[in-house]
Formats: sequence, structure tokens, C-alpha cells
Amino acid sequence: MHTTLTTMREDIEVNGQTYPMYLGFASSTIINEIADVPNFDENARHEDLAKELLTPPIRSWQRPFMQQKIDDIAKIYSDTDKTNLMPNPIILSTNPLEIGSEGMGVRPSVMRIPTENNRELEVPNLYDIDVTYSGGKPLWILDGQHRTFGMRETGSNPDGEDRSDLPIPFILLHGDSYTPPMLAEIFTYVTSGAKEMDPIHKYWMHYSFKIGKHASDDIQRAMEATIALCESESFNSDHDDEEGSNHHETIFNIFRNKIKFNPRDDDFVGFHSFNFACSSLSDLIAKNYYSGNSDSLDSQELAAQICFSIKAFYDLDQHKSELQGGSVLFDSNVAKGRQLQRLATAFTTSVLDYLKTDCPSGMSYAQWKTHLSDKVREFDRNDWSIPRWRGGGLDGATGNRSQKLAIRVFSKYLRMTPEDHEEINHTRIIDYLWGTGRKIRITAFAWNDSNNRIINRTRGDKPKLTRAFDGGGGQMHTFNLGQGDVDRIAIKVEADTDCVDIIKVIDGDRLPMEDLPNAKLTRAQNIVDQLDRERPGSKDKLKIWVITEAWSTATKVEQEFELSRY
Repeated sequence: MHTTLTTMREDIEVNGQTYPMYLGFASSTIINEIADVPNFDENARHEDLAKELLTPPIRSWQRPFMQQKIDDIAKIYSDTDKTNLMPNPIILSTNPLEIGSEGMGVRPSVMRIPTENNRELEVPNLYDIDVTYSGGKPLWILDGQHRTFGMRETGSNPDGEDRSDLPIPFILLHGDSYTPPMLAEIFTYVTSGAKEMDPIHKYWMHYSFKIGKHASDDIQRAMEATIALCESESFNSDHDDEEGSNHHETIFNIFRNKIKFNPRDDDFVGFHSFNFACSSLSDLIAKNYYSGNSDSLDSQELAAQICFSIKAFYDLDQHKSELQGGSVLFDSNVAKGRQLQRLATAFTTSVLDYLKTDCPSGMSYAQWKTHLSDKVREFDRNDWSIPRWRGGGLDGATGNRSQKLAIRVFSKYLRMTPEDHEEINHTRIIDYLWGTGRKIRITAFAWNDSNNRIINRTRGDKPKLTRAFDGGGGQMHTFNLGQGDVDRIAIKVEADTDCVDIIKVIDGDRLPMEDLPNAKLTRAQNIVDQLDRERPGSKDKLKIWVITEAWSTATKVEQEFELSRY
């Protein structure tokens, strides 16, 4: 089958490249016969979209049809009482996935008109485009799918007029300069004015066509791992024991169809608190594993490691089936507000970093389970329902303080040796996450008035002075800043354990109390004015309050210190 489109051609020069554009008219019936819409179904399974992404560029990359929009257009343009001419053009392009197939072709030729003496005259800029098609469609609709199908369905309105054969304008992008990634990028530009593309859809489409940052090797490999994690049925798990015997297991993939690829799935449920969109998980993997990693696992192997580590955690969690409370990580039916995706993200991030720096060859599922349940980590003996936490009390945005602190704690325990565990008094990870054993380090400095900076020397006549204190609240601690007859008038307050952050340092002699913001920064806080004043407080002395928090704001502790100049 074939049809001929009469068009006017103009060549556009952009950045040293020539792009032919053809302007013409065709009915919605003809356009529907020769042009496909490369969109995905709104009910598509996540694993099916992931599978299609295994062989880019994909065929289903535009947003789904909106039937209501098609029906509204059909009603408007079939109305016999309104001046409803459609002047805005449909944007078409060559379908690079079909052109070259048998029976498929798009062939422009300069229009020729007969003259006297049986000769023909070429008409500048006018082209006949012969479109042949058999078993497929050689063109794509880049923009205007709803207008095209709305006009096609005008005949379905019993009170209106069938306008499916009415010519509507189109622009055809055809030529060797148009590549599949470029056509996909044009689609993102021409549709952005109408409705912004869903971020998940935009992410995997740009990955497939290698657009922008998604062309980077880190993103490509991270997305390949994300795809494997969503579409693989199982992963092979092999390891040699201490006697050299090989052990083989086939581990069911807990993330199959549990990573969000279809943005239209409003009922999507991930793997309990490990609830990832493909975009967020891919970015997490790219940043925390593939970036700067010269000795990385391939994408399939990394997907297996993510599955093994989280499944091992799941299998070790003794509270995931409790009816009341339940695991904050592995119960989907826990009380509202108690499913902690941020804690799940923190564990995943820590696993990626651990694999990158400490365990480059990865571990089998059995080895992960052994690692997480040994006498140092004891994931199976920790109460992951976290009964002290009743919901709420976490910082807001993604990448917040709570999540960063949880990453520090998980990372510490993944690497922890028995000696390290002894140093923190064999504290279990949940208790450490809750702030058990928190310590505060205060460093006092002499001050150089000429450059308004600390004198940061450890030897000589003006050394700095550092002391660590219990940060558990209760007893007031004292700190003599002037030991060794050195006039130290600046302080820096830091957490001396990974399990807490310094939230504020407050002038405790003031009412209302005033913040000392530089005390928890690198440059330190000059407190000479506070030490020199007599009221409030006492000359040469300053009371401060140090507020620390562990993972949740429910762990806030205020610790009082009295600093003496002499």
C-alpha cells in the first residue's frame, strides 16, 4: 500500500547541521494509516516496561492516550454550530524502527509539472512524498496524537459531522540528520508547553535514547542494574566454603515488578519500605556505586547483590510479621506513618558504598545473611519495629539529616570489626541509631585578632585543647579553657560519635537563649564577648547548651556545659 503527500520543503540550518522539514496537509484517516504513536499502555506492568528497555531504543516511549481528551476533541470538531477549524499542525517524523523493513519507505521527490514539448519542469521547494507501508507504519506522530485521533473519531458523534477526511496540517521531519535520540528529544520540547512529562517516564525515555546526562556510562549501567532488578525472575548465588566446596542457590528476586517504571500506576506498591521508582534507584546506584568505580560489578551482578543484601535483611527481621507495630522496613500493613522508606534508602545506599569500597566481588545470599547476623551486626536480634519511635519526627526533604545519619550508622556496622564493636561497648545497631553512647567533643582555641581566625597549633606556646564528654544529658560538665596558662577564647563543638549530629549550640546565660552558630562549624566561635560580660552570667565563665539528635527528632538531648576562661 502507498499514499502520496504533497508538501513544501524548507531546509533549516542549526549548529552547522541541515534539517529538512516538509509542510503539508492530510486527513486524520490517512495520518492514522501511515503514522504510529510510540506510546506505552497506562496499564503496562513495570517489569514489561523494564524488559522493553533491555533493547533500546524502545518502541513505547510516549505517554499513554487520554481517551477523555480524544472524546472532547471529537465532540468539539464535529460540532456543526461552531467555527472549529483546526489550524495547528501535527508533527510527524520517520519511524526509524520501521524504515528499512520490507515494504516500508518514505521517498521524497521534487514535484515536476509538464510543459510544452513533452518536457517537465521542477518546482522549487515542492515535494511529493511517496509513503509505502505493509504490516506496519513508517511514520511516528511526535506531537498531536490526541488531535489526530479526535478528528478521526468525529464520526462517532451522532449529533455532529464526520470530519475524519478533512485535511489538517502536518510538519514532517525526514532525513538522515534526524536520529532516534533527537526525535525523542524533540518530543520532550514540543510537549513541555502542554503538560510536563512525568519524571519517571522522562527518565527512562532519556536513558533509552541516551539524551543529556543519561548518556553517561554511570547512568546507563545504573539503569541496566535497575532494569535487571525489576524484570529478572531470580539470581544465581554461588560461593565456596572454607573447605573449598561450592554452594549454589537460585534466589527468587524479591524486586520483580516491584520497581516503578509506569508512572500511571497509582496503586504501585514496592517491596515494603524499599519502595523505589526506577529514576530514584538508578540515580542512587550511579552516585553511590558506579561513579568513580574502576573495579565495578556488571549490572546483572550488582542487581543480584542488591537483591541478596535486602532479602537477607528481610529474612533476618524477626518483627516483620507482628500484627501490632510490625517492622518499619518489612511490613506493608504497619500503622500509618511507620513504614520508613528513608531508612530503607539509607540501608541500600550503605550496601552500595560497602560493595564499592570494601567488598568489590560481592557476596552470595548465604554470605550476606551470615554477615548481617554475626555477633557484631546481629540484625536478627535487633527490634526493627523500633517501638520507641511512634511515627513522625524525621527531617523533611530527601537527602535530609535523618537519612544521612542513618547511612553513616549502617555503613559503620557493615564494616565494623569485633574491636570496633568493643569500642562502642557492644552497642546494637538499633540502639546506636537511637543515639546510645553519644559523645560530644569540644575544642578550645586561642584567637588571632589580626586575621580574625583561630590559632590552630598543637605544639608551641598556644596549643588547642580538646576534651570529649558524655552527651547523654543530665549532669552539667565543666571545661577549663585556660589550662597551661593559654587564653583560649574560641570553641568548636562536634559530635564524637557517628550516631548523632550537633543541632545547636546555645548561649545558656541569655534569656531568651541565643544561638552560637559558628560553634558547630569548621571556623569555630569566638566567645570573648560572652566571657568578658558580667551579666547575665559570670565574668570569665559561659554556660552553653549543646543539642544533639540521633536519627529521629525524638532522640533530642540537651547537654549543659560550663566553660571557664581560667
